[in-house]
Amino acid sequence: MFKNKHLVVVLLGVTMIAATSAQGFIDNLFEGTQDDNWANPNNWSEGAVPGDIDLQGGSTFVGDFFSGNQTARVYAGTHVTYTGGLEVGSFANASLTIDANASITNNIGWSYIGQDGGNAFTTTMTVNGSYSAMGTQGMFVGDGATTELYVNAGGILTVGNVLFIGQDYHFAGSRGADTYIEQTGGTISVGNGIQMASRNGHTVRYKMSGGTISTGSFYARFSTFEVAGAVNITGALQILSGTGPQSTLKFSGTDPLATIGSGLNYGNPTGNLNSLLDLSELTVSTPNTWVTVAQAAYMLSPENLVLSPNTDANVWSFRANDGGSGLLEVFYSGAPSYQMGDSSLDGYVDDADLSLLLANWHNTTDWGHGNLSDDDPFGGTLGFVDDADLSLLLANWHAGTPPPMAGGSVPEPATMLMLAIGAAGALIRRKR
Repeated sequence: MFKNKHLVVVLLGVTMIAATSAQGFIDNLFEGTQDDNWANPNNWSEGAVPGDIDLQGGSTFVGDFFSGNQTARVYAGTHVTYTGGLEVGSFANASLTIDANASITNNIGWSYIGQDGGNAFTTTMTVNGSYSAMGTQGMFVGDGATTELYVNAGGILTVGNVLFIGQDYHFAGSRGADTYIEQTGGTISVGNGIQMASRNGHTVRYKMSGGTISTGSFYARFSTFEVAGAVNITGALQILSGTGPQSTLKFSGTDPLATIGSGLNYGNPTGNLNSLLDLSELTVSTPNTWVTVAQAAYMLSPENLVLSPNTDANVWSFRANDGGSGLLEVFYSGAPSYQMGDSSLDGYVDDADLSLLLANWHNTTDWGHGNLSDDDPFGGTLGFVDDADLSLLLANWHAGTPPPMAGGSVPEPATMLMLAIGAAGALIRRKR
């Protein structure tokens, strides 16, 4: 065993040539005996580059149809370069890990991470160090095989041209596969934009809990972009809907915040309501306050943004503040639901709510002051308090759970009088 091993490629299972042979493990160690060139067979302990380097004119494969399943790792202190294309996973299970203080640089060719085989095969790439894909064709992640890409703190992923996520361009229109990207830190820098989309109904999701995306535009369609922490996006974030699967913007974790340099464009100008805001896994540390989840959201289209079905509309509300501040804000009530007529939000419709309504009779105000017919507890809409609001309150009198000391209370004479007047008025309106 070599003491200065840096990159290990493990051949798992059987190859096409030895399909009936016993399964085993062969360690092909990157030693760098001559230089740092991945494509130089003299740098490998087996005297050959992992995968098939000649299949597509100088391209390098880690896990493919001919070489079988493979796992590769670039250890700390190792810096690998090559001038052809790199493909991790093609009709095979494959994994590539780049440790901290390690790097792979592709100066010319394309990069495919998970190309062929659909959901029958899985490709995983983990970037703790640096990976540079500077070829003119860009980088493809999830191009026809189930793919997972992880970029962690200190990791740097650099793409000179375009980064495609979840789009199967190799055999256009044929299939697609599930694709998942999780960025917990580090930087993803892309020269000519990011395009993320789902094909044929597969799940494509980008979860970002830390770090920076540096690019002119991140364009996502039929997919999910999730903000789960404090993140920075230097360009524009465009999550658009259309004829096809839902496009989802999700916020999760505790008080996440996305800082977006060139604005957030969400929804569809044609009015398609297939764009969703998912707050089902979001935690707000201070309930009953508006919390900013995205800033620099200048291009937001709130009229085309709706809460997803798994988000309780009685608990959450949202608003876009375009008055020069460019904020997307959410409101969490801290309660699972509210009773119609419960202006005081104590969970019970009683004298306290009636007193609020009477104190603001024939005034323009909000829910908390008796405007029950035009507002909800979280909307902040102003309206006129009149007998329509009183009717709603009467229809829900004593609905909910009484707070302590309120269960056995007896309405005062003034309360009884107003109840009688309100009931009579409601009766008259019904006869009309």
